[in-house]
Amino acid sequence: MADLPRLNGIIKALEAGRVAFIGSGPADGAAGTTAPYDGTLFEMEHAPYDIQALQNGLQGMLDRRQIAQRGIAPAVTPIVRIPPNQGQSNWVAKQVLEA
Repeated sequence: MADLPRLNGIIKALEAGRVAFIGSGPADGAAGTTAPYDGTLFEMEHAPYDIQALQNGLQGMLDRRQIAQRGIAPAVTPIVRIPPNQGQSNWVAKQVLEA
C-alpha cells in the first residue's frame, strides 16, 4: 500500500521534527491558507458554545484555489475543543462533527 499524505498539518510538522504552531479562534481559522500556522483551535469548552460561529469559521478556512491545486488536505488543520461529554451532552459532539 502506498504511503498516503498526511491530512493533518500538525502531525505532519511533528513527524518532520518541526515545532507545530497553532493559532486560536475564528480569526486565525478564517485566515485560511494565509495563516502562518499548522493548525487552529476553536475553543468551545471555556468560551460560549456557538455552533454558527464554528461553522462560519470552518467555512472561512476553505480556499477553492488551494483545494484545486493541492487536494483536500487543509492548509491549516482545525481542532475543535468541545465541552466535556457527560453522557447527556452527546449532541454537542454530533453538532460539531456536522459543522
